[in-house]
Amino acid sequence: MGFSERAVARLCKDFDRGEVRESTIRDILRCDFANVLMVIPFLEHALPSVRSAASRVVAAKGDPNIVIDKIQEESSEEVIRVMLSALGVRGEGNLENLVFLLQEEEWSILRGAATDMFRMAGREDCLLPLLFSRSDFDVDLAKRCINEQKRRTEKNSSTR
Repeated sequence: MGFSERAVARLCKDFDRGEVRESTIRDILRCDFANVLMVIPFLEHALPSVRSAASRVVAAKGDPNIVIDKIQEESSEEVIRVMLSALGVRGEGNLENLVFLLQEEEWSILRGAATDMFRMAGREDCLLPLLFSRSDFDVDLAKRCINEQKRRTEKNSSTR
C-alpha cells in the first residue's frame, strides 16, 4: 500500500469518527495522484466540517464535477464557500453550471465566493451574466474581471 492509499484510508477513518485532520488532508493534496473514490461518500456526511474537508480533497484529486453537483444540494453556506474555493484552485470541470450562484439575490456572500472562484479558475467568461445586472457594482466587477483576463492573455501572448 503506497503513501497516497494510506493517507486516504487514514482520512476515511478520521471522517468515520467525525474528525478532520488538516495534516492528513495536506498529505493527500501533496501526492501527484491519489484515488479518492473512498472519500466521495463523505460529501453527504452529517458534519459540515467533514463535508468541507471531503469536498477539498475530491475537488483537488478526484472528479470536480462531483463537487459541482453537490453544491446544488448543499445547504451550508460555509461548505459551499469551501467547495467554490477548492474548485477555483483546480480550475477544471463544468464550472459554467455554477453561474446560477451569480444570479441569487439573497446569497450575496456566495455570489462573492462564486465570483472569486471563476476568477481563480481563469473563467471570467462565466461572469458575463453580471454585465446585465441591475447593480452597478456587479457590472463594474464583471467589466474589471474581464479586462484583467484580457490583460493577462495579452501579457502571456507577448512573452512567447
